[in-house]
Amino acid sequence: MGLFLGGLRYEDSNTDGTSTFLKDGNLTSEVQKRPIKKLFPSASISRKITDVLGASVSYSYRIQRPSYGSLNSFATFLDPYSAGEGNPNLTPAYTNNYQFNLTFDGQPFFTVGYSKTDDVIFQLISQDNATAQIRQQDVNVENNANWNFRLFAPLNLTKGLEGYTGIIVTNTDFKSSTYGVDLNKWNLIWFVQASYQLPWDVNFELSGNYGTGALEGQIEVDWLAELDFSFGKKFLDDKLKVNLGFNKMLNRGFVGNIDYGNGIADVESNGSRQNVQLRLVYSFGSKFGKKKSGRKTNNDEENRIRDDN
Repeated sequence: MGLFLGGLRYEDSNTDGTSTFLKDGNLTSEVQKRPIKKLFPSASISRKITDVLGASVSYSYRIQRPSYGSLNSFATFLDPYSAGEGNPNLTPAYTNNYQFNLTFDGQPFFTVGYSKTDDVIFQLISQDNATAQIRQQDVNVENNANWNFRLFAPLNLTKGLEGYTGIIVTNTDFKSSTYGVDLNKWNLIWFVQASYQLPWDVNFELSGNYGTGALEGQIEVDWLAELDFSFGKKFLDDKLKVNLGFNKMLNRGFVGNIDYGNGIADVESNGSRQNVQLRLVYSFGSKFGKKKSGRKTNNDEENRIRDDN
């Protein structure tokens, strides 16, 4: 037997943006109107195939509004050669989302998703050859399509091992005749998170991921990877917990490039660093927890009194 869920939302909104500025020595005002009158439906159908295996399909229609900051037409300079500039002509983006899921015990393990966005809000990066300045500005790109395929699996293959792993395959496509944008890229991300019980009751935990690259707007991101692991053990009747963590042992951050029109640039952002952390946590008993719980209850009651007022 299947289950159907559906919803319908109607939006009737009117937003006016007023800009006052000097033009030819005269104070001038312009009003940008943004009326929205649209229906936003959503629906899903789910069905059990066996006692543990199920399937579902869903659809939704969504809106993404431009932020107030992106509508501000003024330029904000980051340095003498780069600036961000608002766009008062930005319009909302509308997306049709489709998704298919296979579930095991109610949890999705395989997903296929597709989305098609009209007038997607896209950060355009361009260069002015006369001034050698780079400008970043949000614009509406006519067409954006995304495919994604997800597969997840548990890692309890042997005694003492727990966790999960998965892969995500994505295709991103941007096309605009107005701005001369034609970008398309496939990428794969593999991730794992696991724990294993070692001898002498030492708990080993590991998490990591690897990506072949991605498309972040105009930026074509290179491969990236990350690996963390730790060792933990309890002492003194489990009152003392000791954890030794090794973070960012494999650490490849955000590295990409931009090749658009007359501008070519390399982009790198990697604020994280390798580090080793030793943590000790001691539990003093239930009496402290009870007192703390009582104080929390009193605070909750005080908050309810304030809310009533």
